[in-house]
Amino acid sequence: MSFVPEHQRRLIIDTTLGKVSKEDFYREYPVRAEEAGRLSVEMLRAAYREYDDADSLGVKAIWALGRLQTEEAVDRLADLATCGRPILEKNAREQLARIVSRSESEALREVARERLEGLEKRDT
Repeated sequence: MSFVPEHQRRLIIDTTLGKVSKEDFYREYPVRAEEAGRLSVEMLRAAYREYDDADSLGVKAIWALGRLQTEEAVDRLADLATCGRPILEKNAREQLARIVSRSESEALREVARERLEGLEKRDT
């Protein structure tokens, strides 16, 4: 049983294969990008709670959070940067640093910068 209707599933597949532009995808798909981002954060939280022993799913979730480019994702990355698992902490800090250096949003860069500075103070 699928939770995604067939026409939406087809649209996702066509977008992935490059047959539909991302702009067309978001215009045609009945979920706004912002809502999809919030849903993604919730899905990643659930997935993270069940990550494997090698932390590969946790690392993938961290990279996905970095791509979301939202303040909520930055907050989750800051939380993960102090989770006690070195590989996850390292990747979370790298994603925060990437947001600081590359985000198109000045406001988001500032939030990520503040979180990194807080982590550095905590470390000393």
